[in-house]
Amino acid sequence: MCRRPEIGCLPDQKPSQETRGAGGDPCFAPIGASTGIVDRQETSKRAWPFYLPDGSASNNLATAFRDVESHARRTGVDAPFFHCCTRLASGEFFTPEDWAYVADREEEHLGFAGQPRAVALHHFADHSIHMHIAWSRITCTNDGHVYAIDPGAIENKLKEICRQLESYFGLIEIRGLKAIEPYVPARLWKWIRWQKKLRLQCPPEFKRFVAEAHAPSDTKLCKQLRNRYLRAHVGIHCVHTHSEILEVTNTISNTPIEVNGVIAEAGCFKGGSTAKLSIAAKLAKRKLVVFDSFAGLPNPKSSENFYVGEYAGSLDEVRDNVKRYGEISACEFRKGWFSDTMPPFNEPVAVAFVDVDLSDSVRTCLKYLYPLLVPGGVIFSHDGHVPSCVAVMQDRSFWKDEVGVEAPLIPGLGEEKFLRIEKPDTPVPG
Repeated sequence: MCRRPEIGCLPDQKPSQETRGAGGDPCFAPIGASTGIVDRQETSKRAWPFYLPDGSASNNLATAFRDVESHARRTGVDAPFFHCCTRLASGEFFTPEDWAYVADREEEHLGFAGQPRAVALHHFADHSIHMHIAWSRITCTNDGHVYAIDPGAIENKLKEICRQLESYFGLIEIRGLKAIEPYVPARLWKWIRWQKKLRLQCPPEFKRFVAEAHAPSDTKLCKQLRNRYLRAHVGIHCVHTHSEILEVTNTISNTPIEVNGVIAEAGCFKGGSTAKLSIAAKLAKRKLVVFDSFAGLPNPKSSENFYVGEYAGSLDEVRDNVKRYGEISACEFRKGWFSDTMPPFNEPVAVAFVDVDLSDSVRTCLKYLYPLLVPGGVIFSHDGHVPSCVAVMQDRSFWKDEVGVEAPLIPGLGEEKFLRIEKPDTPVPG
C-alpha cells in the first residue's frame, strides 16, 4: 500500500463529473462543520459510505466546491482544499468498510476532523483502487471568525498514519521515498514538500503584491520579499494575516526616503512580525525599534479576556527567529514594560505597528508614539477587536489631555480588527 501518497492543495481545481463517492453519488459531507454547504450535524462519526444517513450531503459537488471557495475569500488563502491520495500495493485489497475506516483515520490524523470532504474511489483496469480525498480547509470559530486550517508537518503525519494503518490491516510496510517516487531525488523531493507547504499559506494578496506596477528592477525584489515573508510565516507562530503585514510593508516602502524616521513595533510575540518588518526596514534603509516585555502580557483588567504572561516570547527566541528569517542587523530591541521603555524614546517614527491587546498598553503606546510620528506617519493597531482598546481610541479626552491633539479619524474603529491611525500632514493642536 502506498501510504505516503500524493499530497497537497487543490487551489483552483474544479471537480469533474467523475468525482464521486462510494455508490457513484457525489458527496461533500461535513461533520460538525458550518461552512454553508449543508446544515451543521451534531455527530462524532461519519456514516458509511461517505455521507450522512439522513442524506445531508450536497448532491452537486461543483456547487459544494464553489461554496468553499466563496468562504475562502474571507480568509485570504489561495488553497482552500487539501488533497490526499491513498494507493494499495499490488496484491492488497480493501473492502468498502476498510476504505471508509482509512478515510476517517487519515482525516483525524491530519487535523481535518469534521471538515467537509469529497471522496472518490478510482478503479483501474487491473482491478486496483486508489482513494482520493479533498477536504475543505475553511472553518470558523464559535464567534464566527473564518480561517483556514494549517495541517502542519504533513509528511510526518502521513508517515505516522501509514505505519498505524499498516499495523492495523497487516499490510506490507513500505518505507522510503524511493519506494513511491523512484525518479525524484531526495533533495528535489524536499524542495517539493517545502513548496507545497508554502502553497498552504500563500494568499492572493502576495500575487497582487508582485503583480502591482513596479519598476522592472523591482519585480525580482518583490518575489524575494514574498518568499521570505512566507518562510517566516511558516517557520514562526504568527497572529497577524498576510494582508495586514503587506499593508504595513507597502506603507513603509511608500514613505519617501527623504522623510526621516524609524519603524517602531510594540508587542512582537515570537518575532514573526518582527522578522518581516526587519526585512522591509532594511530595504527602506530604516531602523526597526522593537518594544516588548519579552515576558508576555502584564496583569490585565478583570474585564479583559487575557491572562498574565500570555503571548510570551523570550528575547533570545525572538532574536533567533529574526536571525533565521529576517534581518537582525536592522533591529534594535527595547526590553521592558512600555511604561518604562517608551518615555525616554524620542526618535521620529515613520511607521509603527502596535499589537498589545490591553487597554493600558494601548494608552501608553499612543501617548508616546503618536507625538513622535512624522507628518503623514501611520500607526497600525492590531487591537480593533478588543472592546477596552477601542474605548481608549474613541476617548476624545484621552487624545486631548494625554496625547495633546484632537482625536484623529480612525477608519473602521469599532468594526475592524486592523486599524490605520494616520497623522495629518498639518498637525492639529489640541
